[in-house]
Formats: sequence, structure tokens, C-alpha cells
Amino acid sequence: MQLAAALTATAVGGDQVELWHGGTSAAPEVPAAVATRTWPVHRRLVHLSWWALRRPLAERFLGDVELVHSLTPAVPVPTRKPLVVTVHDLLTLQHPEWYTPFARRIVGSALRHAARYATRIVTPSEVVATDVRSMLGVEPDRVTVVAEGVDDRFRTPLPQAVIAAACDRFQLRPGGYLVAVGEIGPRKNLGLLLDAMAGISRERRPLLALVGADGGAAAGLRERALRLGVSEQVRWTGRVSDADLVALLQGARALVHPSHYEGFGLTPLEAMAAGTPVLASTAGSVPEVVGDAGLLLDPDDPAAWSEAIARLAGDDATAMDLAGRGAMRAEAFTWERAARETWHIYDTLA
Repeated sequence: MQLAAALTATAVGGDQVELWHGGTSAAPEVPAAVATRTWPVHRRLVHLSWWALRRPLAERFLGDVELVHSLTPAVPVPTRKPLVVTVHDLLTLQHPEWYTPFARRIVGSALRHAARYATRIVTPSEVVATDVRSMLGVEPDRVTVVAEGVDDRFRTPLPQAVIAAACDRFQLRPGGYLVAVGEIGPRKNLGLLLDAMAGISRERRPLLALVGADGGAAAGLRERALRLGVSEQVRWTGRVSDADLVALLQGARALVHPSHYEGFGLTPLEAMAAGTPVLASTAGSVPEVVGDAGLLLDPDDPAAWSEAIARLAGDDATAMDLAGRGAMRAEAFTWERAARETWHIYDTLA
């Protein structure tokens, strides 16, 4: 959505972008300036036909286009036009246990199709680019890294009353809690946070807000929190609105992000843009995004997380330093830059 808007805003010389989606229920929220189209037949029928038959060609629906860009390899996209595919990660291959058999089959098929037929594969990080080259056997000159951007909403300071109201809805106090954002599933490694909380004395232990939908791990984590004696310090918000997400990030003492793997690390970037200190994992591409603007910790070392959380909770100078460095680093990650780099790819291919 944001890339399409930025591509539209940066188009020159009569170039145009059309964003195709599956219908009103799946329609992305994009500015009116972005041209959007829906498939003339049900999206699932199109995807099933592409997956099973590699037909019909995409241009049968798209019309006279110069290039096709699949923004995620959900299904193979058959086309005779230059094909660009954005590959966000290879987790269905690296951690198949996290996905259903159907997801592994259909995404695996799309990845193999991209490796064979895509004129260019775009990845959000060098880590994923390396995975694509090594695991899919794609030639280096067919892979280009285009880092993602961050929505300006996170950079815009909210009134304290708005932050306080959002915090109050979830029994939190501005500046007095940690926040973890993302689907509550095995990849996010949230059990480590509970272990880390248990390693901090009760009087020094901050509240922890877990923001995200249940990805199948919430029940087990609740039991773990009870067993460790930290359940009273954990707030389970579920999925929240975009407005509440910005407010909860800006109101947090720090973002804690112990993920086992990220293809990019958008959540740490959003926190940095919001001026919130970041404690994040050394796994995946997160170090590429965070750099030296956050504290990077081993995702398998709860003692290190306990120490860092306790330190940050009581050290205002460190918190302010991380907040400032994070906000400065986040300035380099814009959707306008991503769009211009993407237009350069289009120009070289079309």
C-alpha cells in the first residue's frame, strides 16, 4: 500500500501504477491518487488457476502493461512481461514447522516460480538477498535490495492526552511499560520475554504489553506467565487499531523485540521513528535496520534481556540516548526512497 502510494507520487514521464487487489474486503487503504483495480473473477479462482495450471497469463486481466510486480510471492504469477517479485523472507523453507502444509505448498510453488522466471527479485534486506541466492539458486545480478520505509504517523508526536487515553484502555501508564508488537506466534519468541521478566525482581519489574493477534501461542504463553509468576505484569491487548499502535509505541519505555527471525524488521523501525528505545534480537535482518541505534541481544539469552530491561527501566540517560539515535537512524528509511529505487528497477527492465 505505502509503496504503491509512493510510486504514484514519484512517477515521472507519463509512467503510471495500478494496484490490483482481490476485492472490497481485501482492498488496501490507499490515497485516492493511486489507481486500484480488482480482478474480474474471484481472486481465489485466479490464484488456484495460477497455482495449478500457470494460466491464464496475468496480462489477460491487466491489459497493456509494460511490467508486472508481485508484491509478495503468495502464488505464482504467469506472465510474458518482465516480472518483478518482492520476496520478504524464505521462512516457509527455513522454518516449515511454523506453517500449515497448504501454506508451505503454495508459497513454495510461488518462490520456485520466482526463482525461475522473475526478471528481478527484490528483497528488503541483505539477509534475505543472501538467502534467495543460496537457497533458491538465483544469480546475484537478479537480486536487488530495497529497504522498506516507515509511515510518517510514527514520526509525528501525539498529544500526551492521546497517548494517556490509549494507555488507559489497556491499564498502562505512559513511560511505565515495555511493548512487544506482532502476531503472538513462535517466530516472535515472546516466551523469552516472560523468562526475562521473571529474572527481574518484582519491585523493579516493568509492565509488558503484548500487542498483536493470537497466532496460536497465546494460551501457552499465558500458562507460562502464570507458572513464572509474572502474569500480573503482562497486558494482552490483542490486535489494536493503527492509531492505538502509534500511541502505545510512543508511550512505551522501550520496544522489546526478541524475534527468532525478521526479513526486515519493520516494528523496530517504527519504534525508532516514534522516538522509543529499542531492545531487539541479533537474529535475521534486524541488525541491518537497528544498527547501533538500539541494544541488540541474543534471542536465546534471557539473562541478557533481564539485565538490559532492568538497566533501561532505571537509566533515563541511556533511554534518551537510544531514543535520539533511533529517531535519527529512522530518518533514512522513507517510502519515497524505496519508490525511487523501485522505479530505477522498472526503468532498467521495461
